[in-house]
Amino acid sequence: MYSTVLFFQSSPAVSSESRMESSRITIYPTVFVDNKASTVVPLGKAYSVKYQVDNVGITGPVQVVLTLYSDGSLVWTQTTPPVTKDGTFTRKIPAPLFVITTTRFGPFYLCLSTVNKAGVKSSGAPCSNVMWVGIEVPLNRVSNGCGGQLGSKFIDRWMSKEWDSKKIGGETVLFKPACDAHDAGYSGLTVKNPVSGMITDYRTWTRQQVDDFFMMDLQSICMKHPKVVMSCMPFPTKYYGVVRAVGSWFYDADPTIPGITWNYKEVPNRTTAPKNVGRDNS
Repeated sequence: MYSTVLFFQSSPAVSSESRMESSRITIYPTVFVDNKASTVVPLGKAYSVKYQVDNVGITGPVQVVLTLYSDGSLVWTQTTPPVTKDGTFTRKIPAPLFVITTTRFGPFYLCLSTVNKAGVKSSGAPCSNVMWVGIEVPLNRVSNGCGGQLGSKFIDRWMSKEWDSKKIGGETVLFKPACDAHDAGYSGLTVKNPVSGMITDYRTWTRQQVDDFFMMDLQSICMKHPKVVMSCMPFPTKYYGVVRAVGSWFYDADPTIPGITWNYKEVPNRTTAPKNVGRDNS
């Protein structure tokens, strides 16, 4: 009878243990789940994961397996050296340079599990314990302005040309930065908003929140053109109306499934994927 415990630094302190009598070695970890994303990881920066392993003297040496996923697709797996005694450990994760050279841009979640010398894995492996990680990605690699993703290059190019900027009262007003941030928000990514200058983790944002923030970004852009601000302000309302009308088809409601999943439905008794994955597409 034994248990193995894993948790992240930001995990709650309260836990419950699952124990089972058995004639063979089996790992039954108590899993701490942090349902919120970690502190945002700035672009190109390393980060640390802190975890605790208990009762190693009963289970025998175990290795901790860390597995990173991007939008439900495997990015990498790392296995720690054998843990031979109880304790708290910190694992340094190298700078995620893959976000610059690949198309894996998140949302990211990091799974932890254990495996003993006999090869027996912890319950729910590889996601016995999971945490969302807000890794910043380059905005210009994940957004395409105001054109949308309608599947037609011709239509997308035409919409981008028509919507990215407007000539208002002799001034060119560039709306593309707000559209770029809105694209990232629909995908649940972590990016630097070019309008506000803030690094924003959109993973838990509802579509309504993303659209409302888009409206504020558009209005902020108009405010930067005081001479034509009154003539500019109808455009945020128009753009907002469009995304509220058709945006549900482009909003990724389940970031544990590769690609855009617009209709999220909670899966009962899910044990091998992160909890609280659903995003509100209303």
